[in-house]
Amino acid sequence: GPSTSSLAQKLVGKPPTGTVRLSVALNLVVPALGHTVAFSIREATHAGRRGRKLFVVPWRRRSMIGTAHYPFSEEPAHFTPRETEVERFLSEVNAAWPGRPLTRADVLLVHAGLVPDVAGSGEEPAFLERHQVIDHAVDRTPSLISAVSGKFTTGRLAAEEVVDLVFRKLGRRSPPCSTAQKALPGAPDIPIAELTALAARRVNGELTPAVIDHLVRTYGARHERVLAYRQAMSDWNQPVPDSETDIRAQFA
Repeated sequence: GPSTSSLAQKLVGKPPTGTVRLSVALNLVVPALGHTVAFSIREATHAGRRGRKLFVVPWRRRSMIGTAHYPFSEEPAHFTPRETEVERFLSEVNAAWPGRPLTRADVLLVHAGLVPDVAGSGEEPAFLERHQVIDHAVDRTPSLISAVSGKFTTGRLAAEEVVDLVFRKLGRRSPPCSTAQKALPGAPDIPIAELTALAARRVNGELTPAVIDHLVRTYGARHERVLAYRQAMSDWNQPVPDSETDIRAQFA
């Protein structure tokens, strides 16, 4: 995670190989803005530099807007998003999309995290195009390996490379890796439409089509674990407050 470099520095005793700066990444979730497809808006050009694209994405009957990137130079373990950063991003969104002004009261959720920024402080962010697996033997700490990435989506490939490196360091041959073929937990082996139809037949009218679609798209093949509560809960299919598609069985 973002503390990789600072932790490695404590173990190595100096700034380690592969040290990267970090930037704050923010997405804002607001009430639905009346769109059913994702689209982009562009920030205003300033200081002769063309503004970056922001994306507006429909998400769970709401809208998600992102992503803002701001410099970060503190200890990653102590990171919390600042209110000033949220306000700054709101003003940038409103400047880029003046027809739909948003206020702080519209913000329902803030997605915030730290990501590697190879451009460095004070510049436009530039992110890792590929994860890095760092052998700290070059720092005279041969038993230490770091993995740095800006995405979860490449996590399994990074893990494969780390394990292979560990085996090489141990002088052993690594076993065959199945990560490229193994499905993620809950990944269905049939199209979503077929899985939704099967779930609808299984509940036989006890859930609305919208709830069934929500469960299948949220849990994939594991939606059956939610439906199994039909046998143990009398109110399993009752909606939770302020939701049209979340039901009590999801929180059992």
